Amino acid sequence: MHRSDLVGKRSLLILELDWAGGWKLSTEDAEIALADGTTTVVYGCLEELQFSEQLDAPGAIGEFDGVSVTATFPVDVAELVARGHRLELTTARVSRWAEGQLWEERELLFRGLVGDPEYGEDGDPVSFSVEPEDVVETRPCIPDDARVSSRTWDTDSTRLDEADVDVPYPTVIGNPGRVPWTSSGFISGTKGVWASKEGYWHKLIIAG
Repeated sequence: MHRSDLVGKRSLLILELDWAGGWKLSTEDAEIALADGTTTVVYGCLEELQFSEQLDAPGAIGEFDGVSVTATFPVDVAELVARGHRLELTTARVSRWAEGQLWEERELLFRGLVGDPEYGEDGDPVSFSVEPEDVVETRPCIPDDARVSSRTWDTDSTRLDEADVDVPYPTVIGNPGRVPWTSSGFISGTKGVWASKEGYWHKLIIAG
């Protein structure tokens, strides 16, 4: 289809996520034809997609500072993450599709990786950013402030021992717990760190 044929046609910005089997999100539902005669479904659960002006430049694939996304998924995101479908660092693409086009004819605007995902209970909006791969890859795996210190906790009043201060938060990699393929039957997790020993209720961080 020639570009001039798309003038006046309904068009959508579509966010593609290579996450939990693959998702296509937009501001409204759509069923788009594929070249093989089948169709692909786009879920209209995208509430907000904010990006910088430079993204509107033709051919500016990957040349962007970041994109802010808010969407309400029709699935329990927290449950899928708990099952091992990590949302962070998922590959994401934004494309423009116009009515009358095949899915393969959509215009790819940019791509990047998901960062800083925030989600709550089932049905709550999910927010995250999409950032260039080179920006995400150079970011420290564990932020400098991800530790028990006077910057993150009131260490003067939490009655922590000296050995408890300036300890990095534990970072869980993989799925610790009971598994059938080890001789012991389980994989141990990272040791928790104390955040407070004040009063009756102590606070222990088991995943940062």
